[in-house]
Amino acid sequence: MNTLDRIAEIQKQALLLRLLKGAEILGRLWRDGGRCADPWGNGCPCGPKASEFCAVKLKWIGFAVEHYDGHPFGLKGDEPYYVIEAMTVGQFQATGLTAVVEIPGFDRPLRVGPKGTVWKTISDLGAIEDEVERAIASDAVLRLQEAGL
Repeated sequence: MNTLDRIAEIQKQALLLRLLKGAEILGRLWRDGGRCADPWGNGCPCGPKASEFCAVKLKWIGFAVEHYDGHPFGLKGDEPYYVIEAMTVGQFQATGLTAVVEIPGFDRPLRVGPKGTVWKTISDLGAIEDEVERAIASDAVLRLQEAGL
C-alpha cells in the first residue's frame, strides 16, 4: 500500500466518526424540534427556510455518499426514510431516537430504540430465530416516531 492509498484509507475512516457524530447531532436537533420539509429523505426542499437540522442532514448525507462511494446498502436515494435506512445500527443508536417499524402481516408496529416496547435496537430484529419471522422483518419499513411519544 502506498502513501496515497494509506491517506485515503485514513480519510475514509474519519468519515465513519463524522457520520456517528452527525447522527448524534441529528437526534438532538430532532428532539429539540428541528425539522425539514423532507425530514429523513435524501435532500432538502426548504430553500431559504432551511433549518440547522436541514444543514446537518445534508452534510450527513454527503459524508455517507462519500464514505460508501455512492448510496449505501443498496439504497437508490429516493427512499422517504433514506437517512435512517442509510445509518448503521451504531449510528441509529447514537441518535437516541425511537423508530416505529411497520412489519407486513403484523397488526401493530414495533417500537425500536430507547422508548422501544419490544426490541431495544434494530440489531435485535436480526436475532429473530424463526425463518418466517425473519423474512417478514427483512421487509420492515422504518417510520421515525415523533420525539416524546
